[in-house]
Amino acid sequence: MKTASWVILAVVGTLTLVGSLFSVGIAYFSVVEDKIGPASLTELSAGRPEVATAVPARRATAAAYGAGFATLAWKTLLARILVVSVLILLRVPFLDINLRTPGAVTGAGTALSTLVQLAVVGKGLALGRGQLKG
Repeated sequence: MKTASWVILAVVGTLTLVGSLFSVGIAYFSVVEDKIGPASLTELSAGRPEVATAVPARRATAAAYGAGFATLAWKTLLARILVVSVLILLRVPFLDINLRTPGAVTGAGTALSTLVQLAVVGKGLALGRGQLKG
């Protein structure tokens, strides 16, 4: 079971790191056009250069935390995944996000993928502690 545990956790950590680095690429190098809902960053920042800087800066900060989270020691992984998940899921009540609407527009995709990540990491941690069989 411990082998299954570390494999699951390594896969989740690797995917989180790759996704975070891709997000940093979008923030710093414009790998793809950044979208905020249906509008592009270029459209939103027309005549407002501070917006063109602030949005990628916020993305880069979030991506940096994601990359750091992906590379942290596993001893406190459960606490970390719970903190991140709760903070992301708070967008549902506080930003009035409908989980049935398209994720690219509302952020619902992030909230739903957080639930999947929480479940996978939970299973990996449970396997490592011998809590699950088979």
